Amino acid sequence: MLHKSQFAEVPIHSHWNRPDVRRSVPAHTVDAPLLVRVNDGRWIVQCEVCNGAQLASRNDHRFFCVDCCNVSHGGGWRPVAWPAEHEAIEATLSARPLPNTRHWLPGESVADLERENVVR
Repeated sequence: MLHKSQFAEVPIHSHWNRPDVRRSVPAHTVDAPLLVRVNDGRWIVQCEVCNGAQLASRNDHRFFCVDCCNVSHGGGWRPVAWPAEHEAIEATLSARPLPNTRHWLPGESVADLERENVVR
């Protein structure tokens, strides 16, 4: 059985926190938050404009697309929303033997994932 630790926390990269970068990237936009999802056992955030995706962080709920630079949103950070049941989602997906079978989309319940686990 696989452990929850396989959903390791993504570090906040130091270049996002450099003073010169913070000055050049506007604050959060007022847009609705982007929703995280699980792809191949990784929490990711996907840009709704260009479809670029990056690893998501539970500790840093913002997104800056390195592909399109959030130009359509004024170049500002986009807020990111996590599901309240993210720990239960991780635990249920961790029961699957291979990371490439661990997927979750917003709207899927833990019960949905448990039913899929039985079918596999």
